[in-house]
Amino acid sequence: INLPGNASCSQDLDIAMGFALNGLKNDKKAVLFAISMHNYVSNRFIRMNSRAYSAFPKEREVLL
Repeated sequence: INLPGNASCSQDLDIAMGFALNGLKNDKKAVLFAISMHNYVSNRFIRMNSRAYSAFPKEREVLL
């Protein structure tokens, strides 16, 4: 799967499900991806779990 640009994800399943189902229209389906990443060379993501750089650190957001 190619995810062009940035993708906002959460390490918390309840938060991720809320994002997927929020504002869902009747003719649309929610999709949830489980992503496993290995850091062999470098990180290609940033964890947004600190008040220093996120207004919502409890969402456990990860930007890809």
